[in-house]
Amino acid sequence: MRTEKEYKRTIDLKNVGLNNCEISRVLKIPRTTINDWIINKPNFNKCLQPDFSPQDYIKQKKLTNTYSYILGLYLGDGYINKSERTYKLRIFNDIQYFELNDFIALELQKLFPDNKVGFVKRGRCLEIYVYSNKLPKIFPQNGKGRKHTRKIKLSNWQKDIISPKHLLMGLYHSDGCYYVNNVGKYSYESYCFSNTSLDIHKIFQNCCDVLEINYTKTKKMMETQIRKRESVEKLKKMIGTKKEILLYCDI
Repeated sequence: MRTEKEYKRTIDLKNVGLNNCEISRVLKIPRTTINDWIINKPNFNKCLQPDFSPQDYIKQKKLTNTYSYILGLYLGDGYINKSERTYKLRIFNDIQYFELNDFIALELQKLFPDNKVGFVKRGRCLEIYVYSNKLPKIFPQNGKGRKHTRKIKLSNWQKDIISPKHLLMGLYHSDGCYYVNNVGKYSYESYCFSNTSLDIHKIFQNCCDVLEINYTKTKKMMETQIRKRESVEKLKKMIGTKKEILLYCDI
């Protein structure tokens, strides 16, 4: 993380006549960073404080439901990577779900009101992203390697504030699907959650247990399926479907 002292040293060298390339070589700071600093002074007050408490941040801003939802999205199809100066959260979703993608961006903006939420189209996939130094604190499941290759569990402070309904909704919106099986004259509605991490499946299943949603585990296919009519109807009223997100959500 760059410091205000480095910025002041940059300005001092600029004032004595060095160009941006020369300053970059002297300070061993990338020229792109030097260019940014010369044009706009960075706000070092946005740097994460050592005593930053993610639990307090979420509770004080009354963002428990929003946080639970974004956590579900992150655990499903999200990724956090570190750049030179900050961290980036990337959430991926099918581009066909226009209302859902707008909703995700809205909730992400609520969680990080001082940071711009951006979009990148990648074929049929939409990347929704935000930069923030708070990310590794707010999402302690962040780590090296793919999620299914390492242990994933909720921390104690997360368990204390999580809304199971909104966490389950985020997981479903990332790695879940709703479908209808037509068998003869009968139609059977189902929900399915697919993920390669057994730990994340367990988190999804724990939410179902709390909400009294009946499910079936299929370890071979790495799926958690919800098929019983009562549970399907209950889940539809609780979180809706990806195409009906705005009709059911109450974050």
